[in-house]
Amino acid sequence: MKHSILIVEDDFIAAKYLEQICMQSSIKVLQNINNAYDALCIIKDQKPSLVLLDIMIDGPVSGTELAMQIRACNRDIVIIFITAYSNPEMLESALNVNAYGYLLKPYRDAEIITTILMALNSTKTSAEKVIVTFNNNFSFNAEKKLFKENGKPIILSKKLFALLYTLFQNRGSVVSNKQLAQAIWCEEKNVNTLRALVYRLKIKLPKLDLKSSSNWGYILC
Repeated sequence: MKHSILIVEDDFIAAKYLEQICMQSSIKVLQNINNAYDALCIIKDQKPSLVLLDIMIDGPVSGTELAMQIRACNRDIVIIFITAYSNPEMLESALNVNAYGYLLKPYRDAEIITTILMALNSTKTSAEKVIVTFNNNFSFNAEKKLFKENGKPIILSKKLFALLYTLFQNRGSVVSNKQLAQAIWCEEKNVNTLRALVYRLKIKLPKLDLKSSSNWGYILC
C-alpha cells in the first residue's frame, strides 16, 4: 500500500523543509496545511496514512485539539507531533491522543525520515487485521471499510457512513456533538442537523444500539 502524509505546520519555511525532506525519501506529501479546518477536510477526503502535526498552529484550534478531532474521525491515522518545546505537558498530550511520538525542533533530516518510516511500518498490517463484530448483528471489515448487518452489506450515504464510522471507532465512549460534526462536515453544525442525521441512521438500522447522552453527544454500545 502506498503511504501518504499530511503536514500541518503554520511556519511556511519549516513546512516546505519537511516536504522537501520527505520527497527526497520518496514519501508522498499530500499538502502543507496551517490550520485545523483545512486539515480535517483533507483527512476526511484523502485519508493520509500519517500526519506531521505542529502543536502550535494558526486559528482557535490547537494542534493537540486537532489531534483529538483526528482521533474522533479515524483512529488508524498515525500522528507525530512536531514542536519546539520539550516538557512533561508535551509528552502527556502525545499520550492522551495515542500519538506515535514527537519530533523536537530543530530536528535532523535522518531523524525525521527514520521516525516517519518506523511509524508507518508499525501500522503496515493493521488494515488487514480485523473484521470486528459489534451489537451481535453488525460487523465492520477494516480492509474494505464495509459495514454489514447479519452478513449483508449496509448501503449508506457518505454522511451516514461518516457518522456510523466515527461512532464505531469510539464505540463504548461518548462522542460529542462537536466531534461528530467535525468528522461528518468538517465544521460545527446546528445540533438539530446532527440529530436529524442520527434519526435517519436509527431508522435505517433499528437494531443498532445507539444512545444519546444528555444532549451532549452519542454513544455506540
